[in-house]
Amino acid sequence: SDDSPNLKNYDEQTTGGMFDPYLKNYDEQTTGGMFDPYLKNYDEQASGGLFTADQKLNGKTNIYTRQNANGARSGYECPEERDYHPYWHPTDWIDIAVLAYNESMCQYYQKESFNVKPKEECLQYYNTKSDGFRHDSVFSNKKDCENNHGYWVSFSNYLEKYPKYQTEQACKAASSSQRRLIWAIPYRSEDIDNLKMTGDNVESLKCCLVALDAPECTKAPYTRSNHLGNADGVVPLRYDWAIPHFPSGHTQRCVMRIRYNISTGDYPPFSTFGDKNDDPNNGVKSPVQNNPKVDVGDVQMPLQLAINTAQFGRTFQDRSHLFKLRPRPKGVLDNDVIHNLNVRGKRGNIVQAYPAVEYDFIPKRLNISSTNLVHIQWTGKFCLGPTIENLYGGQGVSNL
Repeated sequence: SDDSPNLKNYDEQTTGGMFDPYLKNYDEQTTGGMFDPYLKNYDEQASGGLFTADQKLNGKTNIYTRQNANGARSGYECPEERDYHPYWHPTDWIDIAVLAYNESMCQYYQKESFNVKPKEECLQYYNTKSDGFRHDSVFSNKKDCENNHGYWVSFSNYLEKYPKYQTEQACKAASSSQRRLIWAIPYRSEDIDNLKMTGDNVESLKCCLVALDAPECTKAPYTRSNHLGNADGVVPLRYDWAIPHFPSGHTQRCVMRIRYNISTGDYPPFSTFGDKNDDPNNGVKSPVQNNPKVDVGDVQMPLQLAINTAQFGRTFQDRSHLFKLRPRPKGVLDNDVIHNLNVRGKRGNIVQAYPAVEYDFIPKRLNISSTNLVHIQWTGKFCLGPTIENLYGGQGVSNL
């Protein structure tokens, strides 16, 4: 986004406060990071049918999942959207790449990505209609939404808006292989209350958008289990991202998110749903149980396995600080290749920096031609921990 107020860096390491989901305007914290629309998940009814094993969920909205049964909050992360990808409702994130267990899964991830597949959500007005649409709704399906005076809307993800063309005909006529345009309803959570609908005509919400491609999908490179070090070639694993071209030429404010899974082979995750949830009263036993006892060996010795079904499998997410994508400077041609040379890790020795690494350049080995350009950037880490902050006075932020 080039102007999103909901993308904000943080300079504290504690979870920020909650906002009132029923107010259009609220006081936001100045120190808390804000990258996710948590309130959208906080109220929305869970879709149902999801596998929860033998976990007992403390609620029925999207903040309660098998991995988050008590509804605990981590910043403004949306638990259900975190745990399931591709997600079935619209999100603010654009998919760049999927590194899958094997390439046979790529067709699914690319076809179901919000980049290319519209996703539905319920739109409801605030009590005062002139305030526009609410940013959240409790209804997660078409029937309940429309029965409660809502609009079940099919949203599309996009690179940026293209306001030059104001009609569907003009928008589609201007589309080309170099700049694909679509006529669709745009989704950005911070813009929901700015959508202007003519009467009850949902089609009137459409505008001209720069289309996204499906994410790149490849087989994930091999790494040793539970290993945070280098991979083959004694270099860190990395993904080369070709930054997209923004036709507007506007500076874009961005956050990078990495999702990674700890998978399990104890049950087939793609074919295990709510009908396998533990339900002793109806004779249903979850395929995985918390701390099960098993009989081992010829003597059938009873042993107990240390299993937490909330972590079979499990999803984690990391986010970057805000960064900006700026137009190329004068003198740099559109077809000039620019390589980014950056740093990773943080200030301190390996014990102080863990689970990060000590400061290091990334990529470790940069092969370029004589006509290529290199953009050298030095970024630090604000949250270095009290020991490093007190000793070095924020030198981790920039220390050339």
